[in-house]
Amino acid sequence: MTRINLSYPFLLAALALPALPQVVSEPHLVIDVLRGNGVKHRIGRSLPVEQRELAVQVRDENKRAVEGAEVRFEAPDAQDKAGGTLGDGKRTLSVKTDQTGTAVARGFRPNNTPGEFGIRVTASFGNKAGGPNTIVQTNVGPRKLEVALVQPTQPPNNVKKGTGTAPHVQVRDEEGPVEGAAVTFTLPVSGASGVFPGDQKSLRTASDETGEAVGSGFRPNASCGRFLIGVRAALADQSATGQIEQQNQGCGHGKAIAIVAAVAGGGVGGCCAAGVCCPKKTTPPPPPPPPPTPTIAIVPGSPTFNPPR
Repeated sequence: MTRINLSYPFLLAALALPALPQVVSEPHLVIDVLRGNGVKHRIGRSLPVEQRELAVQVRDENKRAVEGAEVRFEAPDAQDKAGGTLGDGKRTLSVKTDQTGTAVARGFRPNNTPGEFGIRVTASFGNKAGGPNTIVQTNVGPRKLEVALVQPTQPPNNVKKGTGTAPHVQVRDEEGPVEGAAVTFTLPVSGASGVFPGDQKSLRTASDETGEAVGSGFRPNASCGRFLIGVRAALADQSATGQIEQQNQGCGHGKAIAIVAAVAGGGVGGCCAAGVCCPKKTTPPPPPPPPPTPTIAIVPGSPTFNPPR
C-alpha cells in the first residue's frame, strides 16, 4: 500500500489553486412535430385542410407542456426552389402555444416548384429556447396537362356593337382540374381579331380552383371573318397549348345602301340580288297618235263645190 505524504506546504499550494467553474445546464425547450411532416403536395391541386396545417408541441426539460411559448415557422427563402408560403402569403409565421403546448400554423400553400424542402421551427419562452426542428415536405409536379374549351360552341362576335365572347378554358391533367396554372391567350395581329384591355393582343391570367381561366375584357375589331385564339397553359415543368376558333360578324354595307337610296330619291326603287340598291328600269312612253286625215264625201246629184275655207 502506497502512502501519500501530504505535507503542509503541499496543502497550502492545493488550497491556492483557483476554483473550477461550476457547470450549469441551460434550460431548454423540446419541439415535437405533430402534423405536417412527410406531406406530399400535388402542385395544382386544392389542398385539404389537414395538409395545410403545421403543428408542433413544445415541452420543457422536464417534458412538461409549455403554454404561451412563441413558435416561429419559417419556409425556405428561394423562389426558384421547392417551398411555399405561410398564412397570408408570408414566408414566416409566429404562433403562441396553447395550454397543451401546441402551436398550429394554418394556411400553408406550396409553390409551383417540384422537390423536397424543409420548414424550420424554433421556440422561445422567457430565457428558454428550443430548436431548430424541421418539418420535411415535398412538392410533386402535375402530370400531363391539357387545355379544354369550357364552351365548345362559340357564338359569333358582334362587330357593330363591339361585343364578343371572352375565351374560356379549363386546365386539367390526368387527375382532374389544375389550379394555379399560368394561362396566356394570344390574338392575331391582323385581319379578323380583337383586343384585350389596354388594346393588347395577349392576356396572361391563372386558372382558379376549378382549373378555369377566362380572357376577360375581350373586344372584337372591325374586321369580319374567322380567326384563331392561341392558348398556352404552364405549371411547374408541364405545359399544354390549344386554339379557340371565333368569328366576327356584322360588317354589312348599311351606310352605303342608305346613301345610294338618298341620292336616287323617289325615282328609283327595289334592290339587286347582291344587296345593293339599283335604279329600276323604266319603259319609255309610246309616241302620240298622228292627227286625223280629212275625208271628201261623194253623193249622187248635182255637184256642189264649196268655197275654200
